[in-house]
Amino acid sequence: MPRACTVCTHKKITYINKALLSGETVSSVAVKYGLSRSSVDRHKKKCIASAVNLARKKIQNKEYKKKEKKKDKRTIENQKAVEVRELSAGQKMVNKLESLEKDAREIQIKATKKGNYQAALAAIKEQSRIFDIYIHIAAELNKQNKSELEEIRESWDDVKEILLDMFAKYPKAGDYFEERISSRLAQHW
Repeated sequence: MPRACTVCTHKKITYINKALLSGETVSSVAVKYGLSRSSVDRHKKKCIASAVNLARKKIQNKEYKKKEKKKDKRTIENQKAVEVRELSAGQKMVNKLESLEKDAREIQIKATKKGNYQAALAAIKEQSRIFDIYIHIAAELNKQNKSELEEIRESWDDVKEILLDMFAKYPKAGDYFEERISSRLAQHW
């Protein structure tokens, strides 16, 4: 088993490291603190270099995390922009469907007044087709909402388990929490 660094175990290690990092020579530090030149030199090459590399890695890791956080923020902003565009496109589609439905209804009314029942029937079929599109859109939206709701429920179940584990030390508080949460969930879910 390798020996512990005699400089690292020295009671004035903080001052020794400051001196070495501020540029004092290995010889002057050794003399100043009553250490051998070789042990101070070894300490500088191995221990301080290792500590500096570790600090550098931590700084790089923090910088990496900051970049990732910024990237995540940009991703969220991009997702919001996409959602806004999709919502706008969806609204335009609904507006177009409403316009088509209105036109089909007007054609039906005019055709019925003129006695052109074939054209009136075609207009009714068009209104029926538009209604089917509305139903399809509503079903898709409902399906998306249900999957989002399931994700929220799963997350909530995880949080609830953690909280109940925390309350394990206090059974009455845990029972009270369980009762209150269950009644609240029954109201909303």
